[in-house]
Amino acid sequence: MRNFDLLQQKCAERIQQANTLYEGYAYKVLKRDFAELLHNMEGDLVQRNSDEYVLKEKIYIRLDKNGSFVVDDERGSAYRWGFEILIKNDRIIRGDLFEHNGNFYKIRDMSEYSFDGASQYVEKFIADVEDGIEIQRLIQR
Repeated sequence: MRNFDLLQQKCAERIQQANTLYEGYAYKVLKRDFAELLHNMEGDLVQRNSDEYVLKEKIYIRLDKNGSFVVDDERGSAYRWGFEILIKNDRIIRGDLFEHNGNFYKIRDMSEYSFDGASQYVEKFIADVEDGIEIQRLIQR
């Protein structure tokens, strides 16, 4: 396997690790803040289990382990909404899309010849992802 292929593989592994940490943290935030908000609501709110609530016997609210929540409304015009929690921190990287000299690249689709210095750029990108992982670990303590 070529060095660039190894860099791409390492980057994918680090991004997966960053995403897993992020989802766990977002779930903890939901459990803490959103659940507290629901408990303080006035009305017919029933907690079915630690991650699911029912409001007025027709609206189901479910917290997902991936850091999102889903609202199923079974009233007359039934609908489903899904929400993902976004934690504002520019140093936490969750994907492999980036801009370089006015062009957008995905590391998984690149070759070492995509632009001059591509290998060094991917190495720096991996270092940035690893910094974001450390930030998440500090936040979650």
